Amino acid sequence: MNTIDVLLFSVFREKVGKDKVEILLKKGETVESLYYWLVDRYPEIEFPLDRLRFAVNGCYVENKTVLHHGDEVALVPPVAGG
Repeated sequence: MNTIDVLLFSVFREKVGKDKVEILLKKGETVESLYYWLVDRYPEIEFPLDRLRFAVNGCYVENKTVLHHGDEVALVPPVAGG
């Protein structure tokens, strides 16, 4: 099992009530599977996956990126700007 820290920002932090969640995932799990685990646990954060960004250890990554023990994943919602 891999321990992963998930950083929550903006609307995700508000809906979950925390800015960080620690979870256990099986080896070989991806950023996408992490997202679906979070939605299963916190359905109020569901958002179209194609509109989200993920960063692992400070670098933006693709949804199919495999996670490793000790990784820190930031779940970044879309930002409106003008």
